[in-house]
Amino acid sequence: MDRLARKFYDLAIKEGEGLGTVYEYLVKYKLLNKILPKGRNHKVLVAGLPEKYGYSSDFFSFCEERDLDYEIIDERTDRIDRFKQIFKKTYSSKVSAQSCNLCVLDDIYSQRHFDLALSCEVLQRLSLDNQIRYIRSLKKIAKKVILFVPNGDSNGHQSHSGLNTVTMGAIIKQLDIADSGKHYDTGYIDMPPWPPGAKGSPLKSDIGRAICNISLNILQVISALEPFYPQFFKLKYAHLIYIVW
Repeated sequence: MDRLARKFYDLAIKEGEGLGTVYEYLVKYKLLNKILPKGRNHKVLVAGLPEKYGYSSDFFSFCEERDLDYEIIDERTDRIDRFKQIFKKTYSSKVSAQSCNLCVLDDIYSQRHFDLALSCEVLQRLSLDNQIRYIRSLKKIAKKVILFVPNGDSNGHQSHSGLNTVTMGAIIKQLDIADSGKHYDTGYIDMPPWPPGAKGSPLKSDIGRAICNISLNILQVISALEPFYPQFFKLKYAHLIYIVW
């Protein structure tokens, strides 16, 4: 079994999540490796923790493995406190995590303070005006930004996951309003063989562990095939939209 899949499975269980989160972490981690060059000491901001599913452990794993300097912010103190508990059980290093208003980050950090800002499952929980303020703030304080947002074009996403969603067209419109620059890349990601919001519980028996190992191996194969899916399939079945600028 791939080391990364096992690592993300262990992290997802600590977060109270299951195989759906493992798959999400796998495909996002691969995208981050593709986008961000190796061999540079980047300064990273994780600009908000997910609304409901997990704690973006793929982001922290990526930063820890690259030995990057990073900070975490979120406006919910209870979410920050829970994250610190999970992090302490997983990593020996200390983490900078604080509570602050996500829509005024440019009042807290200087211009282009970070090399990279990461965000997953954050934008959709803000009001429309605050979404634009959030994007503008990220544009000012980070040289590169990668957003992951629940896909509003996906079949039944909102009813299955309980999250608000945003369509690709709406995000592009917000980027134009926020004057984030016209050079950005977009795409669809996270297409596991189950609907959004589904969880796989850990199985502790010998048979359960064998089933889990087989499932992780299957997820690795599916995640490798995902980039080659046709666009119409991604539009309707991807759980997340990603935007890079």
